[in-house]
Amino acid sequence: MAVAAAWALWIVAAQAFLWTPLLRSLINAHTPAVHVEYRSAWSIFPGTVQVRGLVITAQDRHMQWRLGIDSARASIAMGQLASKIFHATRVRAQGVTFAMRHRLVEREARGANLVGLPAIEGFPAVPLQQVGPEDEIPDWRYHLFSIWLENVEGKGVRQVWIDRFRLEGQMEVAGAFYLKPMRQVLIAPAELALAGSALTFSGGAVANGIEGKLRLRLGPLDPREAWPERFFHALGLEARLRGHLDDLVEARGSGEVALVLGLEAGRVLQGSAFDLSLADLAYRDLRAAQVEAHLRAGPALQARLSLRDARGAGAALASAQVEAQASPPDLADPALPSFLSVDLGGGRIADARALARRLGAGGKIERGHGTFAAHLEGPPRRMTGWARASLAGLRGRARDVDVDGDARIDAVVRALDLEGEADLSGTRIEVSGARLAGADIDPQWWAHIQLPRAHLRFERLAFDADLTAQCRDARPILGLYGHLKDLPGFVQGLFAMEGLAVRGSAAGGPGWFALRDLVAKGDGASIEAALRSDARGQRGAALLDVRGISLALDLNGGHSSLHPFGPGDFFAQRKAELDAVAPARGRRGPVPRR
Repeated sequence: MAVAAAWALWIVAAQAFLWTPLLRSLINAHTPAVHVEYRSAWSIFPGTVQVRGLVITAQDRHMQWRLGIDSARASIAMGQLASKIFHATRVRAQGVTFAMRHRLVEREARGANLVGLPAIEGFPAVPLQQVGPEDEIPDWRYHLFSIWLENVEGKGVRQVWIDRFRLEGQMEVAGAFYLKPMRQVLIAPAELALAGSALTFSGGAVANGIEGKLRLRLGPLDPREAWPERFFHALGLEARLRGHLDDLVEARGSGEVALVLGLEAGRVLQGSAFDLSLADLAYRDLRAAQVEAHLRAGPALQARLSLRDARGAGAALASAQVEAQASPPDLADPALPSFLSVDLGGGRIADARALARRLGAGGKIERGHGTFAAHLEGPPRRMTGWARASLAGLRGRARDVDVDGDARIDAVVRALDLEGEADLSGTRIEVSGARLAGADIDPQWWAHIQLPRAHLRFERLAFDADLTAQCRDARPILGLYGHLKDLPGFVQGLFAMEGLAVRGSAAGGPGWFALRDLVAKGDGASIEAALRSDARGQRGAALLDVRGISLALDLNGGHSSLHPFGPGDFFAQRKAELDAVAPARGRRGPVPRR
């Protein structure tokens, strides 16, 4: 009778505690960062609770999450509630959903960054970070409830939604989870089993038919110190997954993917592998008949990416392949590969105009076609190799003049730093059959150009080069200063001198160009030239000399004029002015001398 009376007393007290708002108020009133709700709950035996419609939401300064459970049976350590710990020692759940999203700073909370984020009831639609100093809540006034779910088994997991990635299907979950808001988080561990699940990103399909298992360990980790190095050192992961890829968000294509991944303290373990095979890939105006990617982690990491029959933007490639070698990566301290190889073979340019537009040179190239190929290899900060391109029927525009011709480029890559610059010293350029468009009587122009020193700087999109050349005549030099028909006949004769030898240097970048110390000699005549062009306009000068007769040509704001008196002094003065404002090597643009 005493046992029966105690049991009856427990039933009455437990139902009163669970049916009324007492339990929810005990947790929610003192823990604004964690909120617990449920539709109904009851207890038949002490410490065991059955609950329906359970929803736990939580947030901190960086993220918000929601755990929903249709029905569950749990053993709860009732004695720990007084210590502000909701500790479920054994949980059997049915019908589970989970959603988590990072809180964004205001400048990021727009456009594509919001597409596909989960909506979490009780929180604003846009997950903005709080502005102002963070309240760390010192220990002497810390009264927040902790959530401790142990020995969890969940069946009928319908959805796992993290930021813009959404995983749906029939899944099962197991593991343990501990959260002490603003102090500690622990996943030790969590397992997710998938059978025919589907993955989307921002609402677009990524993969379906996903099979396998994912096992995650994290922490213990203080969220106040969860910068990348600490986070990845606290992370462990085991994954064996495979699935079918189809309509990859904004792209189209189909194929298979398989992943075997082991992470320990952020380091990729030996035996990890990744295999991807796609057919008929299409992304915007780019197409590829076959795309394959393979990765193997042994004592060294080996990776290979290859494309076959790729085309788009007026160009096509029969084959492209990238291979890389590296030490097994540490996600907490990522590093570049130790070796990289890039091969481009069977390249064809069907429409030089479309290709130039894609590369940001729209309006400069009107037409043309040709072939290209390239090979690079070595450490990513000092790769070497070559690139070749041959163009025919090329038409380009310079200073409102259309020029037709053929060209061939044999680029020597002496040193390529993918994060800095390229040394292309030794590159050769051949131009043949060049002529002003529509000028049938003009003789075709040719040139053999060498670049003893040539550097490209990627960050500033700038180049700096010395050049030597043998050309038919000096007409292209004139093109920098004015049209040949605008000048007197005897000046035209100076620019028509044949067997021209040229040397000089040039530099340029977005919005500016400088020609320095250009000297051309041939057929008893010579030309010295300098030019600067930027947002403030064009300034330049040329000194012409033929059999002792000198003449200066001035370019001021795009208008050319002749200076027959004191041409040497005029050219020297103008060149000094240009040197005073011309950009030094490596600068972003022209900087006036103070």
